[in-house]
Amino acid sequence: QDTGHGYRYYVETENVGSREGVEKALKSRLAGQENPTVSLHCDKSVAFDEVVAMMRMAKANNFTLIAATSPE
Repeated sequence: QDTGHGYRYYVETENVGSREGVEKALKSRLAGQENPTVSLHCDKSVAFDEVVAMMRMAKANNFTLIAATSPE
């Protein structure tokens, strides 16, 4: 469920619109891959609960997650 904070959600360069859109796009792109890894890039201003939601989604789908922020 989206939080309504006005965040934009992308998978690669595609705007997928929501957390659910991220999950759907990743499932589609990573289907059949053994030990898929996802790199989460987000602005430092993104609320931690949004990051945790992405971490939970990755874990639920058996994706390895790497998190990164933008340089200052």
